[in-house]
Amino acid sequence: MTSTDPPTRVSGDRCPGAIRLHPAADGGLARMRVPGGLLAAAQVDVLADAAHRLGHDAIHLTARGNVEIRGLSEAGGAELGTLLADAGVLPSTTHERVRNVVVSPTAGLDGEGHTHGLVDVVRALDALLLDTPRAADLSGRFLFGLDDGRGDVLALAPDVAARWVSPDSAEIVVGGMPVLVAAAQDVPRALVTAACAFLDARDAAGETGWRLAELRSSDDVVTAIVDALVGAGAAGIPDDGFTPAPVHDGTPVPPGPVGEHAAHLVLPLGEAPATTWAALADVARRGDELVRTTPWRSVLLAGLDTAERDALLGRAAELGLVVDPADPAVGASACTGLPGCEKSRADVRGDLRAALETFRAADLDPTPQDERLPLHVSGCDRRCGHPRRAHLEAVAGADEYATGHADGSPATGAPLPQGQDDLGSLLAAR
Repeated sequence: MTSTDPPTRVSGDRCPGAIRLHPAADGGLARMRVPGGLLAAAQVDVLADAAHRLGHDAIHLTARGNVEIRGLSEAGGAELGTLLADAGVLPSTTHERVRNVVVSPTAGLDGEGHTHGLVDVVRALDALLLDTPRAADLSGRFLFGLDDGRGDVLALAPDVAARWVSPDSAEIVVGGMPVLVAAAQDVPRALVTAACAFLDARDAAGETGWRLAELRSSDDVVTAIVDALVGAGAAGIPDDGFTPAPVHDGTPVPPGPVGEHAAHLVLPLGEAPATTWAALADVARRGDELVRTTPWRSVLLAGLDTAERDALLGRAAELGLVVDPADPAVGASACTGLPGCEKSRADVRGDLRAALETFRAADLDPTPQDERLPLHVSGCDRRCGHPRRAHLEAVAGADEYATGHADGSPATGAPLPQGQDDLGSLLAAR
């Protein structure tokens, strides 16, 4: 498990937050952590109003289900911080960037997995994180995962995770490897204990990596994490071994109806205007009052009666959202590109939108979603926001895109692909 040639970190990460904004070419960028993707309808209203008044109107989703607002002035960023604190989106100034928690989005909604839902677990984990001073030293890149047993979250490679193996118990997974089993009610304590043990063991080894996979001594760190968990009584060694994890390639559930009372809607290129978010909040109030964001740049609304759910699905196009799994926008993503990022060589979002419209106009038969490779378009060699699974990639050059297959591993500094296909051809080739 020990990584090869891990990066040497000589400073803290530069991940933006709600307080420390990133000075992008199009203004300040604020990134709000949304543990488990759980946004109350009232919080969505606050974000939509802030995006409209203070930013460029749109709210963006990240590959961890967090939300971003772009185009903020210095004064706008300060006002945003106050609004978020009042709404409960920013409950801590010391821990705000470490609240990175991804969950199985449809847990408890579709009859799959081993839980009746993970909302209470997310809230307990977040509360414990906020109440643990040492956790504030985690990097904004460190990732917690809660997998209901189907394997979708493990496919995102969280640093520490829990994978439910029954309604009452979960395996604690560290660096992709199950190490112990905890009672379901002990999962939050186990994960926070593991994260703090990561920090202690990393520091003791004289390393600076932000994530477990970056450490040269990762095996020793995992051993230290296991010792800490056992010592805290947070987890134990199973009597009958570990349950084999299902093979999951990271393909999300398709957009459309989920179970009897939920709807899954994709945001094309991971963004939607403030009016769309406000409309989603309005519908959520007639359900369980949550707008769930996902690591696949989509949203879930649950607790709706059948008529309300079907009405939402029926007006998805009006809201600029996708509910047809055959739509080519499903699985297509891009980094910020020009004009928002000065490192970009192209307006990658504009180019991809144009290619999507041309593809739709040609009325071609798309590959079924469960067989379709994602496509990610990048404006520079860093490939920000690329999928963590096999995908097609296009990296902007001076005059054309370099295209090819990628395996989903960290891509910064990786060689450029050798193809020179246009984006329309890549959409057709998926």
